[in-house]
Amino acid sequence: MAFPRPYGRYVLEERIAMGGMAEIFRARTATEGFSKRVCIKRVLPNFLEDTEFVTMFRDEARTAAKLQHANVVHSVGP
Repeated sequence: MAFPRPYGRYVLEERIAMGGMAEIFRARTATEGFSKRVCIKRVLPNFLEDTEFVTMFRDEARTAAKLQHANVVHSVGP
């Protein structure tokens, strides 16, 4: 996979890690006039048809988005 690579409203810059069920990318928003670094965790294609896994994955994302703590990083400078 070549980088940078468009992915919806984001641009994938580098794959950070790959596990048995998902892969993690360093990315940035691709919004006009605005840029923010983000981390994207993407389900591997062979798990997309597993509705139980997809539900669990979405629940994990909702939980992570709600975390508010001094030791949880929400953004890092350029």
